[in-house]
Amino acid sequence: MAFCKVCGCNISGQAGDTCEQCNAEASKPREHNPEERVVDLLREGRTIEAIKRYRATRNTDLKTAKYAVESLARQHGILLRKNRLGCVVVMALIILGLGAYIASLLLRQ
Repeated sequence: MAFCKVCGCNISGQAGDTCEQCNAEASKPREHNPEERVVDLLREGRTIEAIKRYRATRNTDLKTAKYAVESLARQHGILLRKNRLGCVVVMALIILGLGAYIASLLLRQ
């Protein structure tokens, strides 16, 4: 797939073909900057996918990719959510369960 240099529309042919809308010559498909896609994923809240994309495009280990993606997020003013609420909920349920168990033991006496 190529695109028109003038109007930017997709051309179903090869580079060098002409655009049906404006008769301009088509050029090669646009190359996307891999970091732009990572930043887009971060803006969508898809941090894990962003780290995977970074690793795939840069051929880095997980730790390096994680730190690099977090750095990109800071550079672009994107706040990454730290999902710690799940642990709090689990601990609260455990405490409530233990409290109910102890109360049931005390009421039996």
